[in-house]
Amino acid sequence: MESITASLRQFIMQHFGDDDLNIFCFDYFRDVSNNFTSGMTRAQKVQMLIEYCERGSKLKILNQKLGVHRTEAYEVLVAHWRIEATRDVSDEELPEAIQFLETLTRLFDEQAIHESLSKLFRKRSAGYKITAESTKQDFSAAMEDLRLAANLTRDRVEVWYEQAVLATEWGWADRQLEKEVMENLNRALLIKPNDHRLYCQRALLQQYHFTNTHRGIEDLTQAIKLKPEEPNYYRLRAHFHKTSGMRVVYDQQDFGEDKLEIYDKDEIELAIQDYSSALRLDPENASYFYNKAQCLEALGRYRVASMDYDYAIELSLTYSNDRQHIRDDMFLARARCLRKAALEAYELAMQHLQYQTGFPKHGRAQKWLERLTPTI
Repeated sequence: MESITASLRQFIMQHFGDDDLNIFCFDYFRDVSNNFTSGMTRAQKVQMLIEYCERGSKLKILNQKLGVHRTEAYEVLVAHWRIEATRDVSDEELPEAIQFLETLTRLFDEQAIHESLSKLFRKRSAGYKITAESTKQDFSAAMEDLRLAANLTRDRVEVWYEQAVLATEWGWADRQLEKEVMENLNRALLIKPNDHRLYCQRALLQQYHFTNTHRGIEDLTQAIKLKPEEPNYYRLRAHFHKTSGMRVVYDQQDFGEDKLEIYDKDEIELAIQDYSSALRLDPENASYFYNKAQCLEALGRYRVASMDYDYAIELSLTYSNDRQHIRDDMFLARARCLRKAALEAYELAMQHLQYQTGFPKHGRAQKWLERLTPTI
C-alpha cells in the first residue's frame, strides 16, 4: 500500500510544471519558496514541500490547495485513497495500512475512514496471541490498540467486548484496567441489554478479577436466559458453583493423591445440575464429564462418579486434544474413585457379614471375612 506522502509526491510531479510549482509554493508555502535555489530540480522542490508540510502538520492545508488548483485530478486521487482505505489487508500489509489510514484521518474528518482505521487496530490487537513467549508488553500493546479502536468507531460495544475478552484471557490487567474494562462492559450492556456475550464476559471479570462469584453467577444466569442453547454458559456457571462449594487439595502425605474438600453441598448439587445441562447440549465433551465426576465424588457418590470418569477418559482418548497430563489426572481420579467405591462396598459387606444372624459365628461368614480383608 502506497503511503500518502508518496501519492502526493507523484501527484505534484505529474500535474505541476516547474513554474507552476514555484508560484504554488510562493502563494501558499512562502517558507518553502524562500529556500528554493537555482539549480534545484523539480523533484527536489517537491520533496522539500512534502517534508515541510509533514514536519509542520500542514499536509491538510496542502491537500486543500491541491484540490483547489487541480480539482478533477485531485478528486480522482482522493477516490483512490478512499478505495484503499476500505479494502481488506493482509497481516504483512497491516503496519503500512495503519500508517496510511492514520495520515488519511488527519486529512479528512470522515467517519468511514475512522471506522476503517478502527478495524485495523482491532485486527492488530487480535494478532497478539498468548504463547510461552508472550510478555506483559504484548498485552499492553494489544489493549492500547483496542482503546484507539474504541475512540474511532461508533460501534464501541464490540470493541469493549474484545477488551473484556483480552483482559480475562491474558489475566495481566491491573486494578485500574480492571475497573476500566468493567465500566466499559456496564456501558455496553446499557446499549445492548440483550447481548448474552457481554453478560458472560462480565461474569468472568466478576469471578476472576473482583472475586465476586455471586454476581458472576447472576450474570451467567442472564446469559443462559438469553441463549439457553450455549453449553459453555452452563459449564461456567457450574464451575462457579463448584469453586464456591469445594476445592481440590493435593496432599503429599497421602501418596500425592488429590483430596476433595467440601464447603457447601448445595453449591455442589447446583454444579452437577449445570454440568448435566451442558452435557445435554454437548454430550461429547470430556471436560464436562470429568468435572461433574469430581462433584459427584465429593458428595460420596462414588459409583456414579466412576462412570462419569470412564466417559471422560473414553471421550478424551477418542475426540479430545487433551494433553497427556490431563488424561493422567483422569485415570488417577477414576482409580481413586473406584478404590473409594470398593472400600464403601467392603464396609457394607463387613457390616452385613458381622451382624448376619443367619450364619454361624465361625462358619461361612467368618470365611468370607477372611477372604475380603486382604483383598482390600
